Formats: sequence, structure tokens, C-alpha cells
Amino acid sequence: MRDGKILETYIKQEILEKITAENDLYKDNLKIGMVYSASISYEIGGGIPHEFFELHTPLGIAYPIAMLKSKYPEICVKIIDQAYLKASNEMILEILKKEKLDLIGFSSYCWNSQSILFWIKKIKKINPSIKILIGGPQFSAIAKSIMEKYHEIDFIIIKEGEIPFLKLVEKLLSNDENYDDVPSLVYRDENTVIQNDELIPPVNLDEYPSPYLTGILDNYLDGKTKYLGLQTSRGCPFNCSYCVWNQQSTFKDIPKIRYFSIKRVIKELQYIKNKLQKPWYIEIYDATFNEDSDRLREIAETIIKNNLKMKFGVRIRVDLLNDEQIELLKKMGVWVVRIGIESIGDSLKTVHRSQHFEKTKNNIKKLKKAGIFISGNLMIGLPNQSKNEIMNTLNFVKNLNVDSFTINVYDIPTGTEIYNNFEKYGIKILNRLDDGRLIFETNELKRNDIIKLARMINFKLNSIIINPLKIYKKILAFS
Repeated sequence: MRDGKILETYIKQEILEKITAENDLYKDNLKIGMVYSASISYEIGGGIPHEFFELHTPLGIAYPIAMLKSKYPEICVKIIDQAYLKASNEMILEILKKEKLDLIGFSSYCWNSQSILFWIKKIKKINPSIKILIGGPQFSAIAKSIMEKYHEIDFIIIKEGEIPFLKLVEKLLSNDENYDDVPSLVYRDENTVIQNDELIPPVNLDEYPSPYLTGILDNYLDGKTKYLGLQTSRGCPFNCSYCVWNQQSTFKDIPKIRYFSIKRVIKELQYIKNKLQKPWYIEIYDATFNEDSDRLREIAETIIKNNLKMKFGVRIRVDLLNDEQIELLKKMGVWVVRIGIESIGDSLKTVHRSQHFEKTKNNIKKLKKAGIFISGNLMIGLPNQSKNEIMNTLNFVKNLNVDSFTINVYDIPTGTEIYNNFEKYGIKILNRLDDGRLIFETNELKRNDIIKLARMINFKLNSIIINPLKIYKKILAFS
């Protein structure tokens, strides 16, 4: 612990000295800080956030920055990434205090929203003139109520942020406080919180500048960042009532899934490969990489044709796989697939999640035969999920030869069908946290039982699969 404190003190001093020099350099320009907070492990795990060991690119803030910098390259926009800096919440606060920022933006998720609220309260006390902006899925669906509760927040951008962020900064540049034409913006007009109409975003995602091709993420190509995130699409074809993914990326009158062109994807991969100081791998963040067989085939064949075969991680619906897809994934360099098994039994029907378990079992065997690492996901605490179902799920997955599991205590995302209709799903709310999260129990399980079962399932699965050193140091991320 003492050595860790000494290291943090040294890093902090080095960072703060650099900030002082930059403040002089950019003193006449608008200066923006975009903060990416590491996840907080609560209830099960605790300890140091897993991102500190396995860095990844903060795409959630990088895309809006790329949009802004493509039009206003002279604006100073700094990424303040907690995991990249290996910084405590207190150290991030010190950095934000030292930076002479005009606008601070935060990317909010259920796993980091408490940190964000901690920072904004402190920041506004120190400098009330700093503008505070929050984006990301956690506050999109409850933006007005959060702003009514937290007067420190000046703006919230709901859902997709590239265009609203650009338009908001243009307002700040011109000292124009009339925000009514900034789409998807929630803001204050004296004592009233106003929510503007939602943006209808472009169907062609190539209209968004690339955070890689604009150089925004060059610092992450130094060989230290393990997860180099990439999107080839946005959206989800499914309607699971427990998940925020399709809520955050679904818009009226446009397709549920939108794509970056394959030409754009290849350009980004070429850029990454040329810049990388050592071979690493690309984590493709599409909700379901194998939802379109023709597109998967075209991407895989184009990667092979352009000699861009690198190590890839993809999220898939394993029961939708076919033999051709497995072969293509292997040929393009996919070494890990991430699959959501979640649970076996009535709870999946309750939350409108379909899954063919026989196909799941058979396709996992085929993936293993192809030499592809499998990372599985289970959720504990779903509506209508009994202890018996959880034990049946354990028995089912123990025989699948999956390489690692992430065990999640279900956290109801804001804006989902379950969040908005919790009584219908047999949810009893025990506590409402300041950030909108709900502490709850179900019609089947008390809260303490949910936590105990999650810990037990984690131990039984991962102590069998992975040696204990990896469990505690790297592999598992508790949500």
C-alpha cells in the first residue's frame, strides 16, 4: 500500500507539472476536459478496477472529440482517462482542479456514475463557472430528474453525442446561451430544466470522423493498451427488456442497426496496424457481430485480402453461429468470442431474451475445436430467476468447456423496460441511489441471496477454469 501511494504521488506530481505548462500554452483558447472513469466493483468484488490492468480505448468520449476536432482543430480537448493514469478518484479531482478548463465532459455508465457525482460536487464548489456536461447511457433516460436533483450539472446529452456535442461547443465558442436548437440536449434556463428534441442521427456512420484516423487515440497505440476498441456498426436487432443497448442506439424512423462502411473499417485497421508499437488485439464492440452473415463474410474476406489479420475479440450470439461463420472468424484472426448465456430457464422468457440452448452447446464445442477462446457471461438477479434456475445454469455451463466467465449481479439500467415497469417484473425496490440505480430484490430472491449466489457461482466456475492468480489479477471484471 505504501509503495502504491509513493508511486501515485510521483505520477501526480509529473502530471500536474505538465498541466501547468499546458495552461500557459492554451490560455487564450477554449479548453475542454473529457473524463473517462474506471468501473467501480461493488457488492461482489471490490478492489482495483480491472481496467487498470487491462487498458482499453475510451470510445465513448473519443467519437465526440473526433467530431469536434475535425471542424475546430485549434480547440484544446484533453482526454482524462482514470485507468490510463492509474489514478484514484481523489487524484482525478486534483487533476481537474489544476486544469484550467472551461467545460468538463463525463461519460456515464452504471458502473462509474457514483464517481462522476463525487467529482462534479467538488468541482463546482471550487469553481462554479466551469460548465459540466454528462453523456452516456446512465443518465440519458433520467436526464431531467438528475439535473433537477444535481444543480452542479449544466448539460446532459442523451443517446448519441457526436453532433449535439459539436453544436453545444459552437454555442460556447460564440457565447450564445440560447441552446434550444442543440438536439438531444438537456439544459437549464434559469430554474427550469429543458429537454430538447432527440437527434435523428445519420444512417451512414461514416459521417462521423474516426477517432483513430484523426489521431485522437494515438496515445493508446503505444503497446500498453490491451483493448483497442473498434465499432463496425451501432445498434442491436433484439429487444431484451433487461438491456440498455437497443434503447441507447434505437431511433425513430431509421434502421435499428447502422453501419460504418467496410472501406472505413479497413482504413482504421490499417492505421492501427501501422501505428502499433507491438502486436496487440482489436476488441470489436458491435452488439452482435454475427447478426448479418453476408457482412461478416465481407469483413472477414477483406481483412484477409488486405493482410490485416490481427487478433480480434468479438461479441456474438453463439446460438446464431453456423459453420461458415466459425471458419471465417478463425481465418480473420478472432481469438476470443464473448457470449451472453445469462441464465437457463424461465427468466429469459420473462425478459424477452430468446436462446436456443442445444445450438449454444453445439456451437461452443465447434468454437473450442477451432481453437477460439470463449468468454461467457452470466447474470444473477434477473426477474423470475429462482435459486433452482441458477443452480441448473451452473450445471449447464460447467460442462461447456468455456474458458472464463464474468458473473454479473444484475443492475437494472435506466430507461429499460424493467426499469420503467419494475412491479410488472416482480421487482421490489429496496433503495434508490442518487445516480438513478436501484437496489432491489426479486419475487424469487432476497438481495443477500443474490449476492451470495453470485459469489458462489463465480468461485465454482472460475476456480475450476482459471488458476487463482489470474482470477484476482486479471480475468474477472465484476459488474
